[in-house]
Amino acid sequence: MEKQNGGIMLRGKNYSEEYKAKLVEIYNYFKENGYNFTEHALNRILGRMGQGKIFSIEDVLDTLTNGKKYQEPDGTIVRFKNNLSVHIAKDNGDIKTVIARKRPKPDWREIE
Repeated sequence: MEKQNGGIMLRGKNYSEEYKAKLVEIYNYFKENGYNFTEHALNRILGRMGQGKIFSIEDVLDTLTNGKKYQEPDGTIVRFKNNLSVHIAKDNGDIKTVIARKRPKPDWREIE
């Protein structure tokens, strides 16, 4: 079942109200900056922030706007900066996931 919360569709998850509010807050932050994040990507950000691997949502935005641009073999666009990779769907431009990593993957091709 889908529920709409501040513009984001949360699909069948039993989130606490506090966690849901954080998801909506982060979703709205990126939406205001022109990006559409999937529920999976938002969960990755919150999870990695809890682990100390991502320090702030501003770091994610900085990676999106200023990171080096790569392309994965499947066509997914990746922005990489400061040990963060942000993966952008090739078909609709949605942000698919955010990963804390030390370096770009060897099969990524730098573009632009």
